[in-house]
Amino acid sequence: MIRYAWSDLKGLQTRCPHVAAIMDAGHRDVPFYVQEDFSTLAFIRRGTGTKVVGSRKYSISERSVYVIHPGIQHSYESTRRLLLCNFCYRPEIWNSLPTTLQSHIGFHALFHIEPTLRRTRNYDARLVIDKEDFQIFMDHIRVLISLRDPHPAVEITAVARVTEIFARLIFLYEQQHSENNAHALPMKVARVVQWINENISRPFDNREIAGVAEVSQRTLAALFQEVYGISPKEFVLRQRFRVAKNLLLDTELNITEISAACGFADSNYFARRFRENFHMQPREFRKRGKKAKPARAGKRPAKA
Repeated sequence: MIRYAWSDLKGLQTRCPHVAAIMDAGHRDVPFYVQEDFSTLAFIRRGTGTKVVGSRKYSISERSVYVIHPGIQHSYESTRRLLLCNFCYRPEIWNSLPTTLQSHIGFHALFHIEPTLRRTRNYDARLVIDKEDFQIFMDHIRVLISLRDPHPAVEITAVARVTEIFARLIFLYEQQHSENNAHALPMKVARVVQWINENISRPFDNREIAGVAEVSQRTLAALFQEVYGISPKEFVLRQRFRVAKNLLLDTELNITEISAACGFADSNYFARRFRENFHMQPREFRKRGKKAKPARAGKRPAKA
């Protein structure tokens, strides 16, 4: 089995941090390979074939788009004139892009849930783009590849192109879902994730979450275990801590205010659980984080 790391893509990395692109990735039948530390957004430019993910096989055709996560064994079989554009990115890319991208259900469904379902079950649905939109994506990627000047303004342009690529894909995915029930499962899970994030400042239990998903609590637990590898309760706690860390670094809110904003009724309980998960107190996390890097864009001022 062949293994690829981000360092192997050194000559293909773009001026947008954490993004590399290969416009003409021709594929014949190949053995299994693994991307160790990056994801690939694959655009099928031409031809047909069979995509093998673990022990599961899926047909692919022109203008299909799908995501492959790190650590997943995959290969191609029965290829015929297959030509791809591989848009490779590291998880850190999301820190460089507008946070509003991650608020959409299409983001969770396309970039996180669908790739997992393709590995864990026979899930053959995928995003298929019309010719006009597909050409727009190819034009964006060609421009991105051509940007080589080290000037900071060029990096801004590159990030804008990448933002447009991701934003347009999210829009098209959500649009297709309204016309195609094949995407119902990932969108259902994505709606639950969106609801959790929108209600993160208050307490809720699995019964309420299952009601949002319109499934039983047992089915909800099985779905979260399949997609995220943890229980719904653990997922909610992880999301609460994600918000807490952002507030610790990006605001001057005190610990009591932050714990309340993350849905913890008791600041002492919040501090204890934070220490259990990150091996330091919230104040120490804030101190280390602000010392390690300058204030991030969008920092909220201290309360008067």
